[in-house]
Amino acid sequence: MIAGFLIAFLLIPINTFAVTYISSCGRLNIPGETYILTDDIVGTDVCFYIDADDITIDCQWHKIKGIQYVSGIYFHFPFAVFVEYSRRNITIKNCIVPPNPEYGGLKWQDFIREEGGSWTGTLYNSRLENLILDVRFTRLNIYNSTLYNLTLTGGDFFNLQLSGSNNVIKKIVSYGTSYPIDLIGLHNSVLDDIVVYSGDYGILTHWGSPSNQNNTICNVVGFGNGVAFYDYTGFYNTTICNITAYLNSWDGIRIGGSNNVVYNIIAYNNNGTGLSVGGNNIVFNVNSFNNDNGIWLGSDVILYNATVTSNRGSGLALGAWSYSNKVYNVISEFNNIGVSIGRSFYNEFYNLTVKNNNYGVVFTDNSGLNILRNSIIENCSIGVYTSGSASGSNLIYNNILKDNSVYGVYVTASNEVFYNNLFINNNNFDITGGSNYWNTTLTQGTNIVGGPYIGGNYWGRPDGTGYSDTCSDSDKDGICDQPYDLLGDGSNVDYLPLAKYAPTTTTIPFNYTAPTGALVLIPMLLGNPLFFAIVFGLALASAIEKKANSGGKAFLLTFFGILVMFSVFSGIVPLWFVLVLIVIVIGGVVYFRRGS
Repeated sequence: MIAGFLIAFLLIPINTFAVTYISSCGRLNIPGETYILTDDIVGTDVCFYIDADDITIDCQWHKIKGIQYVSGIYFHFPFAVFVEYSRRNITIKNCIVPPNPEYGGLKWQDFIREEGGSWTGTLYNSRLENLILDVRFTRLNIYNSTLYNLTLTGGDFFNLQLSGSNNVIKKIVSYGTSYPIDLIGLHNSVLDDIVVYSGDYGILTHWGSPSNQNNTICNVVGFGNGVAFYDYTGFYNTTICNITAYLNSWDGIRIGGSNNVVYNIIAYNNNGTGLSVGGNNIVFNVNSFNNDNGIWLGSDVILYNATVTSNRGSGLALGAWSYSNKVYNVISEFNNIGVSIGRSFYNEFYNLTVKNNNYGVVFTDNSGLNILRNSIIENCSIGVYTSGSASGSNLIYNNILKDNSVYGVYVTASNEVFYNNLFINNNNFDITGGSNYWNTTLTQGTNIVGGPYIGGNYWGRPDGTGYSDTCSDSDKDGICDQPYDLLGDGSNVDYLPLAKYAPTTTTIPFNYTAPTGALVLIPMLLGNPLFFAIVFGLALASAIEKKANSGGKAFLLTFFGILVMFSVFSGIVPLWFVLVLIVIVIGGVVYFRRGS
């Protein structure tokens, strides 16, 4: 028995990974070894040489201080000529790498640096966690690796520069340098729970550097930077979500790449634009307020479910040569301009709510071939403003423009098209440009005020004295009998102005012939509860008598009981009357039985 236990014990696998306690810098070259630091240490040139795979360094929150501009962690490749990026399964954790106050605050040149002159430390299948780094540079080229809970500051130009693929980078705080986090070719990776502040660009995709593709970057907070999140044409096919940017001296967030999905964005109190998005991106769930501009779009952007409020310039702005954007379900309030479209073409806007701005929707700088439809524009000084010598052929229809204090529309351009809009303003228009179109071809369909035809616009006033409020509509088709010449000179005419419309109601006569003769009894009986009590009582009494076969006694007792109960509950006779009647009946029965 003892021998069996001994054999079983010997067959148990033994963990060959050993632990070595260290208190000074040196070469770490035992594969599978865990090195545990027991005290603060100072390195003179290179502190640790990692010369094998599967190595763990646990500083136990001790400090690694240097006295020269050299690397904190240095990779030594015994066969560098033949094997590049050969260090794998490296774990470095619980370390503090600070400036050395004993040497005038001198910092390490790099936290990790690769042998052979490369400025970047390359890691495979590795993990860096629980690190506090105040070094000049941390440059990592990582693959299938994890960075977790890092705090970085004090870098020259950047704190953390990343490239590589298939990584998880989570819980990072980086601050106090030009580029707190610089991405220069990172792919298929996840960045999550990131805080960047007090930099020029919080998270930066560097211009002139490789693009960053197929990443997920979420839960980022950036404040006190120049720009919290600056994608300089570097992100592609990336999900960017849950980003909060505030109190940045330039813009909040700039997305310059393409084919990205951007959502759940909050940008406020930035000196520039809250959110700027370049070409061919999908953006939704945005709240941008108290910035210079709320949202700026380039081209080929789909934007929906956004709220832009209290911005000093425009709530939503399209810059020069912005085209083919689709914007819907946007609320724009309390901005100087609700929506600004400048020198832009082929854009479509619908389901907008534009309220309480100085200007509602503005087309400027020769903007043309845009669509504005199915929107509400109210309580602005000017609802829609179109200007520019060549601006025109913007299509504006199915909108409600009401309670705008100066004009519903102010048109200084030509060839604009307005139809099926509801105007209810004290001054519905001012036209200082050329000729414009104010109706479409008469088409059957429900118009903006419920009429059966789509043609021109409804011209109302808050006091009910507008042209459409008072025009004649003799054939009741919802179209005024006469065209509306807006300026009186034939240059701007609504040939099919909408009229008030009340659908014609048709009354179908209903002839009722009262029953006569014996038929009069039918509704009388059907409406009398006593009739139903008698019918029910007879049926129930008959059934009980048939079962009891009592010679009629059960029948009489049941029928009489039902009628009594109905009479009491329906109030036909009072309860005391029934009780007296029962006493008399019982007394009579007793009297006659004694006499017999």
